[in-house]
Amino acid sequence: MTASPTSLTESVPDMTALQQAWAQAIPALQSVLPEKANTEALAASMEALYAMLWQGNQRMNLTRITDPTGFVWRHGVDSLTLLPFIPADAAVLDVGTGAGFPLLPLALARPDCTFVGMDSVGKKCDYVASAAKKLAISPRVTLLHGRCDELAHKPEYRHQFDVVTARGVAALNTLLELTLPFLKPGGTLLAMKSTQGAEEELKTAKHALRALHARVVEVEESTIPELAGFCVVRIQSNATCSDKYPRPQNKPRLKPL
Repeated sequence: MTASPTSLTESVPDMTALQQAWAQAIPALQSVLPEKANTEALAASMEALYAMLWQGNQRMNLTRITDPTGFVWRHGVDSLTLLPFIPADAAVLDVGTGAGFPLLPLALARPDCTFVGMDSVGKKCDYVASAAKKLAISPRVTLLHGRCDELAHKPEYRHQFDVVTARGVAALNTLLELTLPFLKPGGTLLAMKSTQGAEEELKTAKHALRALHARVVEVEESTIPELAGFCVVRIQSNATCSDKYPRPQNKPRLKPL
């Protein structure tokens, strides 16, 4: 049985502040939410998600962003800005999902898609799996515990996804090697970056793009004032990657392409 939003939030402080912040965020989301999105149901789910995050953070280090306003904008709205770049009925992999962002907000807003969250920290995978169950979005959301440089070589995951999302995982020249082998040819990597960071990282990612048969589609800067300075780097996979990628023994990080 899934927990009701009320039972999840009744012991959590600052819920009024959260509701006020979410009400302010709704106008900014109108351009990205699906046309028939139920914003009231989404608001209730986001309240429940905040409560779970607040409670989970008492037991483990899930996130440094714990205040209601920060949660709404930097976790909720920031995650949902990816919605326009995810095609219908997509299979989506969130690499380094951590506390479940952007995985969980996207799954709440897109019931047509399936989502896999991947993380190397087992406790975080357990937390996100539990949150997905309580939010009644299982089995559309599954968790995968492991490392990209190992899991990307397994046939059941290699070149199986339409979209890969990543926030705060690694610099682009490393991130490309870790994520592109999961994409189908024609699939899209959505890398969430600071605008300044993306500009610098793209300069050093040219060789990785060539080696992995990919191209930069666009760098989409956020037009939401509260997210100024952040962007989404959209990268398309043009062909399957060589079997040698990603390289083992942490080489993507130690010796980036």
